[in-house]
Amino acid sequence: MPSDSQRHNSYTESVGTTIEFNHYGQLCSGCSGNNNKDRSADTVIRYNWIESANMQLDLIDGSAQTPVNSHYQNDTKVGGPNHYWEDAEGRLIWSGNLSDTEKNFRGTYSMQIQSTTNQSHDTFLNVMQFGDADTLSAMAPVSRIDAGTMVGAFIDDPTTTRVVLFSSDSQGAPVTSATYAIGGTASSEIHLLLEMAPGSYDVYKDNLLIHSGLSVSSNGVLAFDSAGGTSYQIVKQ
Repeated sequence: MPSDSQRHNSYTESVGTTIEFNHYGQLCSGCSGNNNKDRSADTVIRYNWIESANMQLDLIDGSAQTPVNSHYQNDTKVGGPNHYWEDAEGRLIWSGNLSDTEKNFRGTYSMQIQSTTNQSHDTFLNVMQFGDADTLSAMAPVSRIDAGTMVGAFIDDPTTTRVVLFSSDSQGAPVTSATYAIGGTASSEIHLLLEMAPGSYDVYKDNLLIHSGLSVSSNGVLAFDSAGGTSYQIVKQ
């Protein structure tokens, strides 16, 4: 329904919901709802064709009416420093039997995607964003970045934009340089480049050196902060 963000193509809440073999078409002109909104526990969403909407998938906490089966009653999570859960209201969730609120955090997410054409090699990049459903009106826009030796995503968050890049080699061959351009108007940026070759790197923003001798971590990650840039070049020393 146009101008109604509370109307969706499907809206489910249960335990063990399976959604499969569906074609979710584009929403009507002016519609601001989601294609698939789900509040269930242990949901499986597979073998679907889901076209664009405000959000193609909106997977959020269950409401107070979510049924809970006996399997969850004695479920225990290990807490302690660096091993705790925090909910959207900032409340810490520690070890012990789970409350109704804590049961929302049980389980894992897995997404499987198949190309519409058969090829010997496909590359998929899935960006998952998390936020408070009560305050978040829209997800940050995401666009693909092709940087020659690397490929990834530009997340245009209005507060802090984020760049995440991976090796474009099908076998994940380590990268020694990258050049890419971004947009956005945020006052700060976070850049994360993965599958980088060991060593030290210089970072140029709009042809000006902003970081020199940055080291790659032991697992091949190069990270740096910036602000207001449009083009970047990363060069191994």
